[in-house]
Amino acid sequence: MSDGKGRWLATVVAAGAVAAVGCGEAQGDLGGIPADQAPTAIAETVCAKAYDCCTPTQLMGNDLAGTDEATCEQKTHDAFANNLAPVLASQARYRSAYDGAKLGACLAFIRATNGHDLGTTNHFSGIPGCDAFVQPRVALGGGCTYDWECQQGQCIKSAGQIDGLCKPLDAVGESCDSSQCAADLICDGQSKICVAPLADGAPCTRGDLCSSSSCNASTDADAGATTMVCGPPDGGSCFYSSGCSTGGRPPAGSLFAAAMLALVARRRIKRAGDTAPPRR
Repeated sequence: MSDGKGRWLATVVAAGAVAAVGCGEAQGDLGGIPADQAPTAIAETVCAKAYDCCTPTQLMGNDLAGTDEATCEQKTHDAFANNLAPVLASQARYRSAYDGAKLGACLAFIRATNGHDLGTTNHFSGIPGCDAFVQPRVALGGGCTYDWECQQGQCIKSAGQIDGLCKPLDAVGESCDSSQCAADLICDGQSKICVAPLADGAPCTRGDLCSSSSCNASTDADAGATTMVCGPPDGGSCFYSSGCSTGGRPPAGSLFAAAMLALVARRRIKRAGDTAPPRR
């Protein structure tokens, strides 16, 4: 990390700590890897494993993977670091808590797991235990700024508003044009309606409708016919071949709060209202 980047990150962390003290309580994160060290820890672990287990072709779909391990570390570090400030600001308002212990467990799992097992998902936040490193503190009906602050549901606000209210996620058949579907559903990219994802082996026309996020040609040797079915992408899967999830709910979505990027990046926040942040 360059001296300039280190000074910037230290300033962000210090600002978050000062904001928390101003509220009369400590920041109160959950231990483990400190927040200011998280971007480096993530980049070093993820990129080393990606370039050991994945092919260049598999990594081409994720700009954060760079062109070699060094550029991967730089891009991945910067992506997570850029999402650190909102996380610290949210924590200072008692709306969430950074979970460094969960991050530590996630990275330990990645280091100890072979590439085949990690490849069951094509995005970092899909690895078990790596979905999000921020614990939500806002109950339904409470004030929020980001979806990942809500213990359930999503943060909905009106245009031009910074804060909104935590509301339930959308069910099957409901519109997801400006909101999110429940965890076991996906948003049909064409109809903008929440639907159940297609399982591997099911006929498909688009990858975004599949739980695997991939729709591939399959040839029946006996019939000699080729059809499109859901299943792992051609050439196998790589856990870092996509910057964020395209199946089910978007990665929590934001990687830091995808863990933070996956959570922050994907959140869509609509509609009005605000209440005092819950204190725990």
